[in-house]
Amino acid sequence: MRSLSILGVLLAFAAGLGCQTPVTPAGQARADEWEDHHWPDEAVASAGAAPNASAGLLPPAGTAGFTGNSPGVVSAVRPPAARTGSHPPDVAPPDRISRDPREARPDDRDPRDRVAPRSVRKATADLRGGYGTYANPPRDAKGKKDLNLLVDQLVDLNVDTYHYLIYHDTTDWDDLKTLLPMLRERGIKCWVSMMPPSGAYPNRGRHCEPFRLNFEKWAEEIAKLSLKHPHLVAWSIDDFTSDLDTFTPTRVARMQRIAHDINPALAFVPTCYYKKVTDDFARDYGPLIDGILFPYRSESHPPYNVKVADHVDDEIRDMKRKLGPSVPIILDVYASRVGNQGVSTPNYTRRVIELGFRFADGVQVFRHPDRDGDKYEVVREEFRKLGKRPREK
Repeated sequence: MRSLSILGVLLAFAAGLGCQTPVTPAGQARADEWEDHHWPDEAVASAGAAPNASAGLLPPAGTAGFTGNSPGVVSAVRPPAARTGSHPPDVAPPDRISRDPREARPDDRDPRDRVAPRSVRKATADLRGGYGTYANPPRDAKGKKDLNLLVDQLVDLNVDTYHYLIYHDTTDWDDLKTLLPMLRERGIKCWVSMMPPSGAYPNRGRHCEPFRLNFEKWAEEIAKLSLKHPHLVAWSIDDFTSDLDTFTPTRVARMQRIAHDINPALAFVPTCYYKKVTDDFARDYGPLIDGILFPYRSESHPPYNVKVADHVDDEIRDMKRKLGPSVPIILDVYASRVGNQGVSTPNYTRRVIELGFRFADGVQVFRHPDRDGDKYEVVREEFRKLGKRPREK
């Protein structure tokens, strides 16, 4: 009887092996993080609250229900939303976006999701050498965006690019369609960006309307809009590297395929922080993206801050070493308060712009400076001198 019991246990164990791949310790740790809602410090700090499954967010890669970025990690249990047979409408079903391309079997991948090599893509042509401002359009007395005043200020600042953020108003998408012809008339290129799950509702107070967390739909609609307005040259996701558990390589490849099937010249340039641009990131995402928007905050010499400009060149060189010369790095210069990291000074803003033009492939100032603020004249002076400076490699 005892031998039969042991045999039964062995048979049950063998059956279990046949239906799932063991979860590695790293994968189990990530699963525990998902259950406890422990998220990356950067995402939590920026969001002010921890994401959860009911918000329509995906759990970290390699956790329950997902195959993630660690080879050999295959989960045995679906996350709560999937176990109930439903899935939040803002995010594609897990089995359609969760598999890492390094783990997929040759016959288990959609060949349409393979992104063409950057050497045969057109999407980086309009990125290099650009300079402009990001977000924060001026508003009238009623709080409505004053697009005419925005364009006048962009011309006065001598920018060649404006980076439009979809986040603050429910009318942002429609306002973008109004703004684009105005920018074209002044010879100004446009980027458009939206927030990731960690920066949107319910972790922040609002959605990015109208497509919310459906980033495949954003890719499709922005690409369609760029065909009508060729000076719409790039789109981005803010704080992209805070949400890599959502933006798996396979999902990014799918987003790129959707966009490039419509307009191969549209670039995807997500916001990527220095510490998150690791060798693994470069290997997994470098072939998929068309460039990165790099917000400098001296991460190589903590604490993070917007006071010390001394490490701009080293951090850019380090990321270029990892990503290679074909991935443009656009420096994002803080000209406003950055959480608990303080407020940049005019001298700091000036110095980072100067270094950005020397060592990066382009410069953007976050946020678009207020006309009466202490950064407006700094940005104006530096942008008017840009064409007179040599660029260093």
